[in-house]
Amino acid sequence: MINAPGDGPSLIGSGWRVNEEVSLRSFADARFAGVKDMRIYRQVGKEIVLAQNNSLVREYEGRWPDDSKKTSYLACLGAGSIRVSVTLTTDQGCFQKDRPFFLKMLASARIHSTVANN
Repeated sequence: MINAPGDGPSLIGSGWRVNEEVSLRSFADARFAGVKDMRIYRQVGKEIVLAQNNSLVREYEGRWPDDSKKTSYLACLGAGSIRVSVTLTTDQGCFQKDRPFFLKMLASARIHSTVANN
């Protein structure tokens, strides 16, 4: 988790080791369904695929209770048996101003695993 000073952007990442039969598409669909089930956020626009790392990315708008930030991006990526979910949350003004940077940042994400496969 990385939080900018004050009320700036927040970046949170979570990783899972899965059977390689669990496709990135299946993993992402489960993560996106979890966001939908919360009923706090609504999807904005269409899902995009970042060609640089094949991340599946969706933008959501909403507000976690008592949170001042209103826009989030959820990106899912995978490599081998690792799946990662990255959430970027910031207010709409910052999001619109820095959207190209945020997309480049998500596109540059890479998975490096030191865990041996058993």
